[in-house]
Amino acid sequence: MFMASGVKTVTFEEIQDMARALGIASPSKFKTKEDLIRTIQLAEGYADCCGEFDTCEEPNCMWKDDCRELAAIKRAS
Repeated sequence: MFMASGVKTVTFEEIQDMARALGIASPSKFKTKEDLIRTIQLAEGYADCCGEFDTCEEPNCMWKDDCRELAAIKRAS
């Protein structure tokens, strides 16, 4: 899904599907997109850093747009 700004983010349902494909039990138990992304990051062998930083040092991270969006929300609150 593309946001108005042109940033590509993934829907919560798409993330749940990814989690199921990775064998993560009960992805529907996760309350937030951020928590589920972090669990996927760990399952894939990456740091669970989604939403923590304004910049990303991981060149192949598929969560960059979601991460930046979550980080901006955190900064604003």
